Amino acid sequence: MIKAYSVGLLLFAAAALQAAPMPKAAFLESKKDIIAVVVERVRQAPEDDSRALKAGEDRLRRLHEDYKIAKSTPPTTLDGDVRELTIEATKMRLERSRGRTPPADPRAERFIRSYWETYRKKVESLFGDIQYKRDAGASESTVYWDSLKNIDSLREDLQESLAFNSPPGERSVEEASAKDRWELLKRLEDPARIRNRLACVKAPEENARPSSFDIGPFYRAVGLLPGTNPLRKGAFEVPPGCRTVTQRESGAQLIFRSISGQGRVVAGGEEKPLTYEYVTVPPETPYLIENPGGDPLNVEFIVINP
Repeated sequence: MIKAYSVGLLLFAAAALQAAPMPKAAFLESKKDIIAVVVERVRQAPEDDSRALKAGEDRLRRLHEDYKIAKSTPPTTLDGDVRELTIEATKMRLERSRGRTPPADPRAERFIRSYWETYRKKVESLFGDIQYKRDAGASESTVYWDSLKNIDSLREDLQESLAFNSPPGERSVEEASAKDRWELLKRLEDPARIRNRLACVKAPEENARPSSFDIGPFYRAVGLLPGTNPLRKGAFEVPPGCRTVTQRESGAQLIFRSISGQGRVVAGGEEKPLTYEYVTVPPETPYLIENPGGDPLNVEFIVINP
């Protein structure tokens, strides 16, 4: 089956490219792409210049490292390239501060479009590999964590490579890559586990809500003192007639409570009502939250070390 090596082939090809000698002309073109993309981000969002510059510097550093791995001497110095990047970005920021918006750089637009298309192919390949791994006998836990590791790596690379520019047709690179992660989670669900569950499925982040609440009661609910900050905390809404996508926590314990509405938590093979009482989910346990009622279910949670 072609799916059997789709992602692995991509990774192998990337490693092979790194090991192969890189022509100086290709190095210089890559450097121009990096600078153009960062300057384009400053053109579009001058307030995001620090983040864009950091992404550009990291990419320039890897470009130089890859060239050295290929046993070649870079035709330029890293310090000089970073200086050039900073100068070009500063020029654009000054233009924007004077109320002028220069036209988009065609080089940057071409690179962003091309990189986005490559990313999309990798994501689709990752989606396809889920079933192949299942057919090969991999455990649901292994498929889940391997797939999330891969999508998170693709997302990080995309955001940095585009210097946080928005892909074509998308509002932001963060939102675009988040949607792919949500879709991956939905495809990772075990069909047997979600049989007879609500058909409307949402990732919690799709309906995230601003949160500011006292974490103390969450700790005390499991017999702990709130001496440290949780690994994560937040709040989200589950719309009426919907449920959250099945998720797991790696080595961490989850504690929920409802602040409005009622529902149920399905964790492993156990079902518990979700009201204002606290509900805990052990590490590595598949869980989802259902809202079969007619009112929105608003949930607060923290994630802690067990």
